[in-house]
Amino acid sequence: MANPSSPAGPQVPSPSPKQDIFELVFNFFASVKLGVGVMLACALFFALTTVFWQEPEVIVKNMGWVKTAIEVILVFLTLNLFAVTLSRYPWTRLKLGMLATHAGLIVTFCGAFITTVKGRDGLITLAEGEETDRYFNGRDVLSIRKMGPASQRRPAAYQDFPLALAGWSRDPARRIERELLDGTVVRVDRYYAKFRLEGEVAHNDAPGRSPAIHLTWRGGSSETNRWIPLGATRELTLNGSTLYFNYTQIEAALPFVVQLNDFRLRHYEGSGVPSSIESLVTVREAGKPGYERLISVNNPLEFPDKTWGVWKVTQNSYDRATQTASTFSVSYDPGRPVVYAGFLIVCAGVFFMFWIRPFLEKRVERAPE
Repeated sequence: MANPSSPAGPQVPSPSPKQDIFELVFNFFASVKLGVGVMLACALFFALTTVFWQEPEVIVKNMGWVKTAIEVILVFLTLNLFAVTLSRYPWTRLKLGMLATHAGLIVTFCGAFITTVKGRDGLITLAEGEETDRYFNGRDVLSIRKMGPASQRRPAAYQDFPLALAGWSRDPARRIERELLDGTVVRVDRYYAKFRLEGEVAHNDAPGRSPAIHLTWRGGSSETNRWIPLGATRELTLNGSTLYFNYTQIEAALPFVVQLNDFRLRHYEGSGVPSSIESLVTVREAGKPGYERLISVNNPLEFPDKTWGVWKVTQNSYDRATQTASTFSVSYDPGRPVVYAGFLIVCAGVFFMFWIRPFLEKRVERAPE
């Protein structure tokens, strides 16, 4: 007689429960490997950009995709921290320090993400007496104008195209060519980041940053060429046609008007070395009276934005030839208050983990069962 407890046939292992797609995604973002991998990628990214991008123009021209890369890194770090925090549930009071530290880091990353998306950077150059409500954002453009009808008496828009000048010093054989509407060809064959013109000879050794392009305009068997510094316009004539070439950068609007009243340059006694650079400016907002501010390297102008954050105008450099024009750095960092709040939350979490949690653990150990 068969034993009823004995198996009737070979044992078939029960199938392991399948993970649904949500659990797979959650486990991926909650993994330590992801966090370590993203941080290593971040460290490698900044190390490589620091080593290979030592020229200011290279940094400015590559800022677009660099910001995208930083945004991706911040998104993955934030999702990783959020998933790790959820994976520690249920939360007890002994885990408050960990929760606060993770929450503070998430807030910090969110603030950095806001800055990379909404932040603005650029330059303003003003001579004494000039004013502006625009700034240049670092994207180079060759703007071409043609004299319009006699009734206009001024050059009219003809053709514009961007200039990809990043890394030119590492590849001086580069050329940028564009065919114009009339069939002639414009070529940028040289770019100097530190342009200085001595007579008819161009040099790339000027102090500070004063970029210029060498432009050749060719049509048929004729051609003409000219150096064009940043912000300058040059008139060229070819085969009876005249065009106005302006090397500039894309402009963006400021929420205020800044006017340079007086540029002040002081030197160390007995030498020509500058000791301080200051600019007395007038700041005006639409519908409000203007006011004066003295801007220096360590004393920037701060202007609150109408929505959120603060615009900063900082002394950057000056025109060494005339010593009457000033260059300012403009920045808008809306994520800074969020980052500061994140730092405070992280500090509170660390304080709890190292000072409050040991005290609570001792109380739990002494509590009667």
